[in-house]
Amino acid sequence: MHNNAIWTDAAKILLLLLALAGFQIAWHWALTLDNPLSDTLLKWYMHYNPRNRKGLAGFPDLVFPGVVAGFIIGRLGWRWPVPFLAAFVLIAAAGVVGLLPVYAGFFDKSQLWWWPKNQSEFAFRFIRNTFQTSLVMGVACYGGQYWSIEKPGQKSAA
Repeated sequence: MHNNAIWTDAAKILLLLLALAGFQIAWHWALTLDNPLSDTLLKWYMHYNPRNRKGLAGFPDLVFPGVVAGFIIGRLGWRWPVPFLAAFVLIAAAGVVGLLPVYAGFFDKSQLWWWPKNQSEFAFRFIRNTFQTSLVMGVACYGGQYWSIEKPGQKSAA
């Protein structure tokens, strides 16, 4: 594969990932609106179960964008060398996790059960969340690659 094709695919992926980030930011902004739907979605988003110390925010913040981003990377980068693909997934996962402070900016941080209480906890959670999101993204990337690989009797995905 030529370097130009790799960078063309990378540019397409980057634009789609920026659109995904824009959607994610708009979703969090919409949660702050004063209407019944936003209030209901905000209650769902802020839900936290103290018994098992789990909440729902990780799904719309990390899992959903991780799956979508991984699928995009796998679908468009299916011809890339595996190390390049893995590096792209890891960088994209760090980008998804890096949006968490943007999301937190829309809310009172004292109400966010998932927001770290100090800098060392922030660093630990950033690393942990990037690792977990990269795993989710990697699985979705494999699915996107599998869908894109040319099969006998089918047209190429490119």
